Amino acid sequence: MSSKKPPKPPLILQVFMVIGILLVVVSAFALSLAYQAYLNGDSLKTLYHVVIGAGGLALAGYLLAKVRFRAVSLVFPEIDVVTVLECPKCKLKKIRRFETGDYVFKKADKCDRCSEVMIVTQIFSREKKGEMAKLG
Repeated sequence: MSSKKPPKPPLILQVFMVIGILLVVVSAFALSLAYQAYLNGDSLKTLYHVVIGAGGLALAGYLLAKVRFRAVSLVFPEIDVVTVLECPKCKLKKIRRFETGDYVFKKADKCDRCSEVMIVTQIFSREKKGEMAKLG
């Protein structure tokens, strides 16, 4: 059994996560300043700090939720790229894994049945069963 480490999230998601956390800290500080201004009876400063604090918390919540959703949505099914080889003489078809340099109409391996040169007729991808890849 192989133990795969989960891939790290992309750098941009990490940067947005840090910005979101800093927004929470700054917003909390602004709300504490609003409370101090309220205790001092300065209603204008209280209003400014409450708006800044509440707006910052709302923005931080939105940003962190989007970052979390984006990290979860970066899961894609793993694909398997295959090449279909066909013998022009006996029409035998053979499917193998894609190899670098394969292209349609390329002359490839010899036919197992008649020893004629096989030609690449298709290249396509298909989803691997039960395996997922996380982009990161």
